[in-house]
Amino acid sequence: METQSGGFERRVLGRTGREVARLGIAASYGVPGAAVESAFERGLNYLYWGSRRTDAFSTALRNLRPQRERMVLVVQSYTRMAALMAGSLERALGRVNYDHADVLPLGMWNKPVNEKLGEQDKAKECYRRAAATTAHNPPAAYARPFARRKLG
Repeated sequence: METQSGGFERRVLGRTGREVARLGIAASYGVPGAAVESAFERGLNYLYWGSRRTDAFSTALRNLRPQRERMVLVVQSYTRMAALMAGSLERALGRVNYDHADVLPLGMWNKPVNEKLGEQDKAKECYRRAAATTAHNPPAAYARPFARRKLG
């Protein structure tokens, strides 16, 4: 299903049921905060806050907070350790005073999560999250079926 908003075609994002513009905007390469806000107002609602979380992008996210229900917030993590995943996500969300991310891509998940930390419950929670996420590169697509196998 495709619709249009602000001149941008929209599609349903996977199984989320959420409509997103077919083009998004990301933080890592120094986009000014005003450009993020302008893009959002013109219909780009897929905001990708990668591993390089710039001050300008976080300021834009804080400014857009009153319109949170219109956006799909993506917060990326490269950690492969369940013990670090929650902290990384919570720090990012706390920085912009949001209570959740809509998508959590697990970058570089081409190796299994280290379960030898003795934190099996946290590892299982990480697998549950991984089973419900998307990934940004072909090797990372491995995370979803791997996580589902681990969950049984």
